[in-house]
Amino acid sequence: MHFPVTFIDLERLIPRMACHTLVLRTAFLTLLTVTSGANIASARQITESKSFEEDSGSKTSIVALVDREARANGVPIALARAVVRIESNWDPGVTGSAGEIGLMQIKHPTARGLGYQGSRKALYDPATNIKWGMRYLAGAYQLAAGDTCGTVMRYQGGHGATRMSNIARSYCSKARTIMASN
Repeated sequence: MHFPVTFIDLERLIPRMACHTLVLRTAFLTLLTVTSGANIASARQITESKSFEEDSGSKTSIVALVDREARANGVPIALARAVVRIESNWDPGVTGSAGEIGLMQIKHPTARGLGYQGSRKALYDPATNIKWGMRYLAGAYQLAAGDTCGTVMRYQGGHGATRMSNIARSYCSKARTIMASN
């Protein structure tokens, strides 16, 4: 018996699960196994090989770190996730053109100003980067009295920023769009 089910169909059936990539791949391979008569052991072997998204540096574990640090610092989770998405698109190894580092694109001198005593290289570690980046975001959030655009203006342009630049307006628009989709 053949069922014309695609990965996209499965993705629509299982929305917003924290471990959706592994779940969808497992479900898809199981359906392929059942419909094509392939052996279960080979499907299991395929699902057990980890990709970037299932290992310890995965987006799922990074999201958990972001959520934990956002809560600990009094930052709305949706805002924290939007900032990470805009800053690095969830890539912990990214370096900005002005020396910004990692997921939250924090600069080493900025982190040091918050009390960080580690190396520049250590800021590429997701947990370290999120800890110090979230502290900076929390400061921006407090200075903006919880206003989303004021927060991202101060995060992007420095805590002393007082005027919305075109870059800050664009950042705010992106943040609001991302927050609305979560």
